Amino acid sequence: MNEKERNKAIEKAIEEQKELIANDSHKDVFDALQTTDEILVQGGLFTSVEDVVSRSGLMPSDLKMLARAGAFESLCPGRRQALWRVLSLLRPKRSMPLLEALIANASANVDDMEAEGGGEIDCLYEAPVELPSMTELEEVVADYRTMNLSTNKHPMAFYRDWAKSRKIHSCLALYNQEDGDDVIVAGGIICRQRPETAKGFVFLTLEDETGMANVIIKPKLFEIYRELVVTGSLIQVHGLLQLDQGVCNVIARHFELLPPLPSISSMPSMSDGVYLPARNFH
Repeated sequence: MNEKERNKAIEKAIEEQKELIANDSHKDVFDALQTTDEILVQGGLFTSVEDVVSRSGLMPSDLKMLARAGAFESLCPGRRQALWRVLSLLRPKRSMPLLEALIANASANVDDMEAEGGGEIDCLYEAPVELPSMTELEEVVADYRTMNLSTNKHPMAFYRDWAKSRKIHSCLALYNQEDGDDVIVAGGIICRQRPETAKGFVFLTLEDETGMANVIIKPKLFEIYRELVVTGSLIQVHGLLQLDQGVCNVIARHFELLPPLPSISSMPSMSDGVYLPARNFH
């Protein structure tokens, strides 16, 4: 592919991306990536985080969002490390005459020592900060908070051992149960429907790492759990299983929110976990 064809391909990808995220509430990160693509066409590949900050023209909020989303991984491995580097580059530079004088004096001494064939001196600059890498779960949480999606594991995968210990089924496992069984299933709400013709019935679609499950909520039960159903994301549903010709439904009886996972519940910035994007139809 020659340069002209490459530029056209990038422009086409940008236009397709615009259409896909036109109504996305987390499209800021995609807008920032679009801007960087345009810079790439004009000036070539970025070579460092410093290069991105100086040449991209992105706002500080965009640069920080890209760091949290893992966009600098090839330039600065580790999301925390990349965010620290971005913040240090964005921090206003203060005049420090004493330090500058010490550095200038040290440089002069180095020149004298080199001229005499002498040794080394300690560097006066601050040592690089090494931050711990994010866990896989923390990266998934960051993905959903910045992009509303993740190419890593589904959030429910991190609950699987916890769910098995409580006999909570995956969506796929429901098909191994018997019609009429009392079951518990857990997942993230990805669709809510309340058609005018359904006489107050509400229909949910739950998703986990194995597939999807349909949940039917009777009008009176919906009034009891309205807030949880409308605002919740990762939930568990207790109910009656209906299996008919390969179609699986759970007639809900009780709802609970899933607890925060122990590995993130102690972190104030992640204590509320993951919120999956959902489509709502009325």
